Amino acid sequence: LSDTETIAQLATGRTRFDLPEEFNVIRILKEIAAVEDDTQSTYIVQASKTLAQLFQNRRQYPKAAKVLRNTIKRYPQTAKNSGFPIMLKAIVGNLGAFDPSYGQTTNEQNVFTYKCRNAQ
Repeated sequence: LSDTETIAQLATGRTRFDLPEEFNVIRILKEIAAVEDDTQSTYIVQASKTLAQLFQNRRQYPKAAKVLRNTIKRYPQTAKNSGFPIMLKAIVGNLGAFDPSYGQTTNEQNVFTYKCRNAQ
């Protein structure tokens, strides 16, 4: 999806369409995040966080990482307190985790699943 598009579930099925400018959330959040007024840093950081989460939900991880890096660079202390480095590490860092498993009997072969991302 481009930044001007969204998907909706209609009675006729899933439909992809362009959003009008006044309802384009990504454009609005980008405008807020690009403001140069340092007295509004709380709003800028919150808009950046929402934008990064939106890109993550759309599976657009490079865009989310770029937003997080820019915010960390502009507001290092505020971004650190808001958890931006952790969010960035979850996207670009190595990640491994065992999936939850249910009780297994001793007569069965024990099965564990492990997810990894960006691992060598």
